[in-house]
Amino acid sequence: MNKPDKKCIIVDGSCIQPPGIIEYRGMLYPTKEIIFSKGPIDGGTNNIAEFLGIVSGMMYSVKHNLLLPVYSDSQTAIAWVRKGRHNSTMTRNKENENIFQMLEQTEEWLARNKNKIAVEKWQTKLWGEIPCDYGRK
Repeated sequence: MNKPDKKCIIVDGSCIQPPGIIEYRGMLYPTKEIIFSKGPIDGGTNNIAEFLGIVSGMMYSVKHNLLLPVYSDSQTAIAWVRKGRHNSTMTRNKENENIFQMLEQTEEWLARNKNKIAVEKWQTKLWGEIPCDYGRK
């Protein structure tokens, strides 16, 4: 299986020590042009960053009428997107209220737009690290 041979959006999220500061970004592939970058945002986890990254990629694709597939290396976040909601076990509190508000807005958008954009798994073992990886493993 070769890397995607068509234009697509690739995304990655990062959290150094959960719960903690998250960030996520998206690129057009294969040009690697950064099309969005969010963070630092306090109070999240890596899975939340990946989830927000995927949906931000989907939003970008719809907003710009591109209808490009979105690739992520996070199987967990892809599953959350397919279910239409996050499955974080974090307890909501005043320190992470901003993250939970973002998650609610993201889930509302997904409820209206979930099936418009394909979400695919970046095949890291075959293709190497996703090009927008933060390199913090």
